[in-house]
Amino acid sequence: RMSLRMTPFRDSQWVGGWTIFYWAWWVSWSPFVGLFIARVSRGRTVREFILGTVAAPTIAAFVWFSVFGGTALHMEIMQHVPIADAVKADVSTALFSMFDQLPMGTLMSGIATVLVVVFFVTSGDSAVLVLGMMSTGGNENPSARVKIAWGVLISGIAISLLLAGGLKSVQTATIVFALPFVGVIVLMAIALWRGLREDHEEEQRRERALRRRMREFVDHTPPKA
Repeated sequence: RMSLRMTPFRDSQWVGGWTIFYWAWWVSWSPFVGLFIARVSRGRTVREFILGTVAAPTIAAFVWFSVFGGTALHMEIMQHVPIADAVKADVSTALFSMFDQLPMGTLMSGIATVLVVVFFVTSGDSAVLVLGMMSTGGNENPSARVKIAWGVLISGIAISLLLAGGLKSVQTATIVFALPFVGVIVLMAIALWRGLREDHEEEQRRERALRRRMREFVDHTPPKA
């Protein structure tokens, strides 16, 4: 419900900072993530693909928000720990403010930092790989020179946006760059539906041909004496 909430009659920054931004975030990342996941998922069934890319992340996100979100709310409401003030001050460090109130908080902060680094490294690596594939005519193994060039270019754009206006500039650029991909995603969805339908029809044709050959084989097999 909240993912479709637009609050048209109130002056709220929630929609722009969260709903629209994360819509645009996933739209802008979809070409990279889609091609990368398709490349590493070769040989798997559609069911396995959906379970691995939709069900598993959804369950992981549910557990994450339930545990850490519930902990933060409990601290704020029951223990009067100023987690909300930490979020207002700097949302990027609010998680570490919560960890400071927990046992082994330093260890948990270190693990969280490693996870953040791994997230950015793997995301950047997939983006560089996919851009290299696109710029070399679909080559699945672009050269290191091409990947380094794209990595430097992406890093330069990100650094320039952060220096120009901080996180707000990155959010604005994400929304702007994501808009053209909306039409691309619609076309990709149509192409996926057509491809699945054609595969299903081809599979049915093969099954009918196999049954026909089996019937012909049985009909022409002489009876045993």
